Amino acid sequence: MVGYDPWKYQYWVKEMEDEETAEENRILATNRDHFKNIEFTSSLTGHRYKSSTNEKRNLSIFDVTIGEEVPNNANPSKREIVRVALSDLTKKGRRRNSLSINP
Repeated sequence: MVGYDPWKYQYWVKEMEDEETAEENRILATNRDHFKNIEFTSSLTGHRYKSSTNEKRNLSIFDVTIGEEVPNNANPSKREIVRVALSDLTKKGRRRNSLSINP
């Protein structure tokens, strides 16, 4: 075969594997804080939200209803939105007795 160099091919394959490994490491480093990707509704605003880790490895809350990320200086704050949503879940669990765990 004309122009085929097995050494160049092996080098190319190694480069591709290195790029894949680097991408996996970047994703793992981004998610090192273990923020769960969850969806929830907050009775405080009545909006639906998604949570995840942003590029700066901070908690990111995305307002699905509006289609924008909730800024850090928002009113109500991210913390307040999440606190009320957790409170809502706890109240629903108490009403339905769904928090009991059966072995």
